[in-house]
Amino acid sequence: MRKRILSGCLVFLTLVAIFVVLLPRIPISLGGFSEEDITKIHVVDGNNGEVTEIPEEGFSEIYELTKGMNRVFGGQVDFMGWDYDVIIFANNKEYSVEVISEDTVIIDGKVLSIDWELGRRLKETVKKYGAMKTEIVGDVEHTFTDKAGNNYTYSIIDEKDKSICLHHIATKQFEFTIPAQIDGWKVVRVGQFYAELSENPAVDINHNIRALTFSPGIKEIGESAFAEDEEAKGELSAVDLGTVGKIGDSAFAGSSLEKLFLPQSVYEVGENAFSECENLKEVTVANPAIELKDGAFGSSGIENLELPKRMTGKIGAWCFDNIAIRTLRWPEFSKKDAKNIDTGAFSWCKALTKVVFPENQEHIYIENGVFGECKKLTELTFPKTTGKVTYRTNLYADNYKHSCKTLNILGKDTELKGITTAKEDYELLTVGEIKAPAGSKAIKYAKKAKRMVKISEKLLNDKEWGGDGEILPEYYMESGEVVYGKMKVKETKI
Repeated sequence: MRKRILSGCLVFLTLVAIFVVLLPRIPISLGGFSEEDITKIHVVDGNNGEVTEIPEEGFSEIYELTKGMNRVFGGQVDFMGWDYDVIIFANNKEYSVEVISEDTVIIDGKVLSIDWELGRRLKETVKKYGAMKTEIVGDVEHTFTDKAGNNYTYSIIDEKDKSICLHHIATKQFEFTIPAQIDGWKVVRVGQFYAELSENPAVDINHNIRALTFSPGIKEIGESAFAEDEEAKGELSAVDLGTVGKIGDSAFAGSSLEKLFLPQSVYEVGENAFSECENLKEVTVANPAIELKDGAFGSSGIENLELPKRMTGKIGAWCFDNIAIRTLRWPEFSKKDAKNIDTGAFSWCKALTKVVFPENQEHIYIENGVFGECKKLTELTFPKTTGKVTYRTNLYADNYKHSCKTLNILGKDTELKGITTAKEDYELLTVGEIKAPAGSKAIKYAKKAKRMVKISEKLLNDKEWGGDGEILPEYYMESGEVVYGKMKVKETKI
C-alpha cells in the first residue's frame, strides 16, 4: 500500500514538474480575435506620448508577433513607465501590449517576460511603419571632452535630427554655460546629473558651480536635474534658462538660487521644481499660459512674486505655500479661467498681510485653503468693478483665527457666494464678517448665510479633521462638532 502511495506521489510530482517547465511556453491570448477582426492599430511612444496609427499593411506582422508571445512569469504591475504601447482595436474592444523592454511586457495587468528576439522584431516593425521615431533616453551613454577640458556624458534622443540628452558634466568653472552642441550633436534636454567630480574635487556641477546658463535650443530640464539636499548644499545662486520650455519635477529643489526669471518660453514648471529654495527671494513669471504644478515653489524664501498681469495658465495646489511674501498681486483671469488657482496655493504664508485684486474681474474664485493658515491676512478687499466673488473653505471661527476675518466688498452689484451645505438648507461663509454697501447683493446674501462660531477642541486636535491647519472637508461641517451662527455684517455707505 505504501509503495502505491509513494508511486502515486512521484507521478503527481512529475506532472507538476512538467507543468512548471511547460508553463513558460503557454501562449498569451490578447482576447481571442483574428487578424481579420483588426480595424486599426495605434502605437503610443512612452518617451514623448506621440500616437502613430499603423497602416493596414502592418496589421499582419504585428498580429503575428503579438500572438506569438510566450509567458515566462506573471505578477501585478508595481511600477510605472514603458517604452511603447501597442493598442489593437478589434471586435469593438481595445487590446494593449505595453512594452517595457525587448524582453518584458504588460498584458492584462501582468508583467510578463518574452523572448528577446521577439521583442526586438516587434520594436523594429513598429518603427518601420512610422512609430517610435524617438529612442528612449539613456539607452547608451557617450562621453566627450571639449577643448576647455570639460567632460560630458550624454545619450542620443533622435539620430535623425542629431539631438541628445546631457546627463552630467565635469568642469572646473564656477560660471558655466551648457553648450548648444556637443560633439556635433544638439543638446535639447538636460537630464539628471550624477554629481561627477572634476579633477579638482572642490568643483562639482551640482555643488560648487555658482552661475549656470542654458544655451538657446535646450528645451527641457529633467527631473531632479539640479536638486540639492541639506547635507550637501551647493552654491548655484543664478540661472539663465535661455529657451527652456519644460522644467521637470524637483529640478532645482533645495538649491541655493537667489533670483529666478521664467522667460516666455517656459510653459511648464513641474511639481516641487523649486521647493525649499530658502535663498530664493524673487521670482518673475513671463508666460501668461504657464502651468505651475503642485508645490512648485513650496517652502521657498520668496518675498517678491511677479505673475503675468493677465493669466490663462494654472497655479497648482500648494504651489506657493509657506513662502515669505508680504503683498500678493492676484493675476487677472477671464471668467472661464477664474478657477485656475488650486487648493492651498498660498497657504501658510505667515508674513502675508495684503492681497491686491485687479479691477474689472467678472469672477474672483478663491478655492479651498488658498489662504489657510495666513494668520496675518485679516481682510480681503474686492474692487467696486468685481462681478462675483466665490469664497470657498478658508477656516475662520471665533476660536480659530487662522485665516481671513473680513471680506470687504466695495461694489453694490458684486455677487457673493460661499458654500452650499450638503442638505442645501443654508449657505456658509467661512469668515468672521462681511463688510459691504448697504442694500448690496453681498449684504443680502450674507444676511441669509451662516458662519462658524466655534470649532470643538476634539475636532481641532484631530489631524484627520484638519486641526493642524489642513482644510476642513465640507462634509464634516454637519458633524455637530461645529457651532454655527448668523453671519456678522457691517453695512457701509456707498
